[in-house]
Amino acid sequence: MNCSSTKNTSLIDSIFLPDSIRISFSAVGDLMVHSSQLEANFDKITKKFDFHQSFQFVEPIFQTTEINFGNLETTLPNDVKLVSGYPEFGSPNEYAYAIKDSHFNILSTANNHSVDKGSLGIENTIRTLKSLEISQIGTYLNQDDYNSRRDFFINTHGYKIFIYNYTYGTNGLLVPEPNIVRHIDEIVIQEDLKRAKELGADCIIVSYHYGGEYLREPDKEQIRWVNFAIDNGADIILGGHPHVLQKFELKEYSDRYGESKERLILYSMGNFLSGQRYPYTDGGAIFQWNLKMEKNRSTIQRTKNTIENLHYIPTWVYPNLKGKGNKYAILPVSKYFDKSLKEKDKSIQPMELDTQSKSAMKFFMKSTIELLGDSLLDL
Repeated sequence: MNCSSTKNTSLIDSIFLPDSIRISFSAVGDLMVHSSQLEANFDKITKKFDFHQSFQFVEPIFQTTEINFGNLETTLPNDVKLVSGYPEFGSPNEYAYAIKDSHFNILSTANNHSVDKGSLGIENTIRTLKSLEISQIGTYLNQDDYNSRRDFFINTHGYKIFIYNYTYGTNGLLVPEPNIVRHIDEIVIQEDLKRAKELGADCIIVSYHYGGEYLREPDKEQIRWVNFAIDNGADIILGGHPHVLQKFELKEYSDRYGESKERLILYSMGNFLSGQRYPYTDGGAIFQWNLKMEKNRSTIQRTKNTIENLHYIPTWVYPNLKGKGNKYAILPVSKYFDKSLKEKDKSIQPMELDTQSKSAMKFFMKSTIELLGDSLLDL
């Protein structure tokens, strides 16, 4: 698997494609750092941050998939004086180190907090993720950087998966020149997806930061932009920003190119890690699937895509502010409760929970199954 920026392609490429390949995906929603997380993950003795404990119980899950995607909804200004939580997020580089060590390899960075720490935040986020060999999409140093990375794609045995990231805005903050943050815009999206097809895209993924916060159903704007991307050829939609889970769909849609095929829409993947404790914001899900791409000799489209083994793993964030260690740990809920909400044996539970926390986790599990259905993976 190779990750690349724009390169030209040729029709002759299709001759050398394997008959079919499968590539496995995990995708999660917002990766945030609130003030309570900063405090909890700072060692007052060593004067250092360490966020590995937040990911330790889900890290093995990401070892099972090839593409691991998340939305980094903070900045990495690389300046201790700029480290802060809401409303203007700036996180220490140690957060990125923990994300890297949890096997994430693609992060979107175009969101409403992209400009929270100005040019320094945008540029150091890009440079830090690059140094960690994490592919980053959505924000750019300058026009030259944008021109060279605007069409990010994964090349797997000749099959090309293009991924684009757009945000509805930046909380009213102007994007400092010469930096670029990719915004949701009809002309931009249409041109991007058209160009991806011209460059030989076999699959197009669009990551949106959009919609109303805390809404458990997609709003009109979300539906509008999802339909617009699909009409212009998108195959998969990855949604973030509402901070709560929303429904997902795998159904057949037709686009302006005459292609009628199954598209995967994850309207909102919720919070994967945050300090938020409002109902439904205290957890999210790991969405997983296999993408099968195979030569398609029956139409002008060179490949046929099939989404296989689609499922989700509910996750809940345990703050444990009064205990020792494991502060703000992401817990796979299926290790605690089965689909019928019956508690599992304590021997397989990653850590012991107090009664109040276990009740909150159970409520989250119940509401998640009611919303997303029973296609969750039983761990």
